Amino acid sequence: KLEPSSLRVLAKAHAQYEAMTVQRVSFLDFPWVLDYILATRFNCSLKQIRHAVCSIVLTLRTILSAAVELGILVSQDADTIDGAISAKPFIDNMIHVITECLQNFPLCLDSEFFHSFLEPLPSHLRFLCGNFHPLTHMKFEDSAKEKAFEAQTKAITQALSELPSQCSNLELYMSSQEPVLKQIQLIKEHLRAPLWMLMHDFRSLHGEEKMLVEDVREAVRVVTELQARETRECPVWPQVMGETLLLLLPLWKLSALAVAKGQDAFMRMVAAPPLDANLGAQRLLQRLIEVLLQDKADFLDIALWFATEPSSAAL
Repeated sequence: KLEPSSLRVLAKAHAQYEAMTVQRVSFLDFPWVLDYILATRFNCSLKQIRHAVCSIVLTLRTILSAAVELGILVSQDADTIDGAISAKPFIDNMIHVITECLQNFPLCLDSEFFHSFLEPLPSHLRFLCGNFHPLTHMKFEDSAKEKAFEAQTKAITQALSELPSQCSNLELYMSSQEPVLKQIQLIKEHLRAPLWMLMHDFRSLHGEEKMLVEDVREAVRVVTELQARETRECPVWPQVMGETLLLLLPLWKLSALAVAKGQDAFMRMVAAPPLDANLGAQRLLQRLIEVLLQDKADFLDIALWFATEPSSAAL
């Protein structure tokens, strides 16, 4: 006998199940959708880490913005006391390394991202300081430009002084949340690896599909010409047969994938509910796979096979 509290729990679970919806997404969109779902699930647990990452990103963007302004200043006027235009490579180096740091942020942070983002930061910080130091000795003859230059170098100095403590905070939060980050990473790897393999298979089949279409068109042309010479008529059936064979392309793709990934597993899936294919249908399907995947399939033979097999329409 269920208690009222248990009934409420079951009713709530059933309501949640009924509220579930199925969304169709393309292969190319799936990684983004997966990140979005994981972010919805885990971002609350990673609140401190996300704030720490945002702090570092905002600091790097401050340096980037100031470096861009410095680049504009030194490009506008080459006539300075210490040759400001010679400092342009140092500014470009700073812009490049910061831009590199700010790329490829996933919607849901994971262990792999943190190792690729956090571990290089100390060396990036040293690189930034090394390229920024020569800029602090520059002087402009124009007082307005000198004032603007000092304002930007002051902003960079302040930002560079904040980065070490921000990196330490991120490392501390990351170590405390390492199990969650690893779990997210495992989920991504578990789902992405077979997805990318499947995408690779379909891309590989695109070339084969193009060749198949060309072969079908050539077969239709040859048969039409042959029939026209023999009967002095322009038959319609070769074109209809060609269109029928092209309609089989999705099945041809499926067959190729089934063979590549294991035909036995594919046949077990066909035999199981909801398909419940009997032994006769399974044998016909195996024969169809063999015919469609021949190295040099004769499409007339395929057409004749469909005509002679009693259950081809059911397939």
